[in-house]
Amino acid sequence: MPRLILDLENVKEYKEVIMDLLQNLRFTYSQIEAMDKKAKEYQKKEVQYKLLTGKPNYFSNLFFFLFVINSFYWFWQALLTHKVLDFSNKILIGVAINVALYVFFKIINFTLSMISKIFFDKINQEKKTILEGELKRLNSEYQNIRITLANKTVISQSYWNLFAVNRFITYIANRRADTLKEAINLYEREIQDQKVQEQQQQMANEIERLRSEVSYAQAAAEWASSQVQNQAQHRDFY
Repeated sequence: MPRLILDLENVKEYKEVIMDLLQNLRFTYSQIEAMDKKAKEYQKKEVQYKLLTGKPNYFSNLFFFLFVINSFYWFWQALLTHKVLDFSNKILIGVAINVALYVFFKIINFTLSMISKIFFDKINQEKKTILEGELKRLNSEYQNIRITLANKTVISQSYWNLFAVNRFITYIANRRADTLKEAINLYEREIQDQKVQEQQQQMANEIERLRSEVSYAQAAAEWASSQVQNQAQHRDFY
């Protein structure tokens, strides 16, 4: 009877340890998920802020398209001429048109920038102020989550990703591992096995590609040989 009681106490203690570990891992997963969400929101707001603060460049794609078309056209026209003087003149015409296009689009960009500054500067400034506040808030929330995670999680920072933590939870819940160390070792072993399988698959694909190339080369050689034989027979016939 005392031995049975001791075993039951050990089982109870084991279950409590497992439940505590699973609870910590699930908490870690939720915190990492929250960090990822904050990071994505921050990146989205940062892109919006850069668009507001960056210098606009209107019609840049149109200018590049016209520049390439004009250069190609006048270079082609120059190649068609048979006189050195005509060649030089056509090249100079093409360069002059490109310079004119550059100046024209610079003026357009400057004009539109001034119009935007006059009519939309106040609105953009208000948007920038709002975005700056949101960026500061998101960064503060991200750092707070990170600090909380660092203080409470049982896993090291090198495994702070959703895939790894999810695998740890699966190993512990399915009794494939009884401790965090066993779960980590199992995870690393599976990752290594996966890398080996990918390398083997790449090697198999490369071997198959080489076999296809060899088969094609052999078929081409046989066809060329048959053509030579047919030509030789044709000459002998005549």
